[in-house]
Amino acid sequence: MLIKYVTDQMKGEPDILAALRHQPLLLRGLDGSTLLVQQAPAHGWTHEALCDVQPESAVIGCDAFLGTSWIGSTEV
Repeated sequence: MLIKYVTDQMKGEPDILAALRHQPLLLRGLDGSTLLVQQAPAHGWTHEALCDVQPESAVIGCDAFLGTSWIGSTEV
């Protein structure tokens, strides 16, 4: 399963990464367990950088957060 991040910005949509780009990425299993915590890159997260984060542990299913804000899931 791939994590689908909903942080891409289409024309006319707000940039949800603007306020979150320096928050740590947290992946939680569907059972609520912590699978990964990764600090933001120095320049902050981009949609592309987030999409590159696809750890093997996500195969069981997970939700993705920047700080406490939900930004994606394997279930989208």
